[in-house]
Amino acid sequence: MLLGTIHQRLPAAQALPVLRNMKVARMLFLGLFVLLPCLAAGEWKGISIDRMPNRTATGLVSSISLVPTNSSEQSFLGYDSGPAIYFPQSAVSGSLWAVRFSPLQSCSVTAFSVFSAGGGGSVRVHVFKSEGGLPSQDLISPFAAELGGDLTQQVIYLPTPVDAGDGEFHVAFELVAGGAPYITGDDDGGSGHSSYAPPGGGWSEMNGSDFTVRAFVRYYGRDEIPPQLTHAPPDAAFADDGLVLGAKLFDFSGISEAILHYAVNGGAWNSIPMVGQGEMFEARLPKLTAGSTVRYYLETQDGATAPNSTLAPAQGAAAPFELPVYPGRQIKYDDGSAEDFFVADYHFDDNRFAIRLTPGVYPAQIQTLRAFVNDTARFYFSVWSDSGGLPGRLLSGPWKAGLEETGTGWVHFELPSGERPVIEKGDFFLVVQWTASSPGQPGIGADGALPDGRSFFYTGAGGWKNWVFNDWMLRASYAVSKAEENRPLPFSLEQNFPNPFNPSTEIRFRLGQPAAVELAVHNVLGQKIRTLVLGNIPGGEHSVVWDGRDEGGRTLSSGVYFYRLRWENRVLTRRMVLIK
Repeated sequence: MLLGTIHQRLPAAQALPVLRNMKVARMLFLGLFVLLPCLAAGEWKGISIDRMPNRTATGLVSSISLVPTNSSEQSFLGYDSGPAIYFPQSAVSGSLWAVRFSPLQSCSVTAFSVFSAGGGGSVRVHVFKSEGGLPSQDLISPFAAELGGDLTQQVIYLPTPVDAGDGEFHVAFELVAGGAPYITGDDDGGSGHSSYAPPGGGWSEMNGSDFTVRAFVRYYGRDEIPPQLTHAPPDAAFADDGLVLGAKLFDFSGISEAILHYAVNGGAWNSIPMVGQGEMFEARLPKLTAGSTVRYYLETQDGATAPNSTLAPAQGAAAPFELPVYPGRQIKYDDGSAEDFFVADYHFDDNRFAIRLTPGVYPAQIQTLRAFVNDTARFYFSVWSDSGGLPGRLLSGPWKAGLEETGTGWVHFELPSGERPVIEKGDFFLVVQWTASSPGQPGIGADGALPDGRSFFYTGAGGWKNWVFNDWMLRASYAVSKAEENRPLPFSLEQNFPNPFNPSTEIRFRLGQPAAVELAVHNVLGQKIRTLVLGNIPGGEHSVVWDGRDEGGRTLSSGVYFYRLRWENRVLTRRMVLIK
């Protein structure tokens, strides 16, 4: 979650077409973005708060950039999601700001990090024992430290490591003088780990925010910590796409085993070993049948003398993940992660979004339509022909649909039998249209990574306009005739395997006939960094291995990369992640 200032919605009246961003209220004025920040202030649990200046938060818990020396032997504990607010009115001499940490087993505390604001200044650092969830006895003699106050993550070492045993402890800052540096906190709700004490007063738990303080610890004794398992379950599978499930696994004692357990339509459980590179593990399921339901869970075990294990979900076979399997192949151009949510306008003017979709094989009969949204408000799906690169003739719909549960998620609509258009060649458009009663909801998810230029927006006053800054999270699936199913797919690009990867990964693609193709790797800015294939290639299955290096042979840093396959006037793009 990116944190910064709270932004207001823009005024309703605009002279030119307006594209409304549900998160940061962006205006489109002849291609020029204008950000309108709005600072907010208020009272929080009796403490006055201010918003951070209009800037993107740095150093989120998921991407800590500074760690103590020998960090490979250590772990960090933290509960915040980055700096978003600060507390100037309560920053008085002698005030104390603390975060309670809950280690997984016996540990020593070696260092901590903090984000501070408002300019540099002196503090005294305490490490307290915990009683009743609040600070009690000092475990060390308080020592002086200088905070930078510049909203960067600052690591401060303890003079000597402190043995905290297996109990909770608090790291606290005592302000030497009034004013800056200010302790910062996040604004997405508190976890109950932060507390505050005024000069000479008692401690109070602060539930509205988590202070941006994190501790670095070194665990000791027999490894009793289960492996960390991170997995993002997909919401659906498609019969002709295959299904690869992955997870990020980590343990200080190493991973000795990773297994995918799955069952189809309530049948017996099957097990597949997961293949790993570094911390990333994947397993590919056998071909699935449309209409079936896949249940699965993941299991991993570490390499400790007395092994520890982790299940995801935690109940394993008793409450597994479930995936419906839909027919055909899915067409998508987003990476599954919404950076923003947009509507065309907050006032109704026949508002619509559209995405241009290209099947991989013809004739393609459209089966399902999908949209990633952030509200339960109803909207309309429809399918349109391509007319010179814009929506032309209505082929199916409109069909009313919406999210069933509050939150964000995929709306999945299966076209009725007899209303499934067949695309003989070229492209088609999936269109979503807002209702007159709810023109400002729901927001449509927008993926900001390397857009394909296939997204459009429409108002009655301005007509269709290309939106090149994001890919709308709109998808469709299609099926092919029995006669076509036995033909090789003329143009396809498979997901690299493994993904994420380190140090290398395999990319497969398929051509139905000889063709001049280019397969290249791009960074998130769209810059080409490595050409893997260029020239006339015979038809059939092909594969190439990318070693994570650029054209000059230099090893690239960890991050998101994209690989693009070009053939005639067509392009396919997929996303991959390099982990160091």
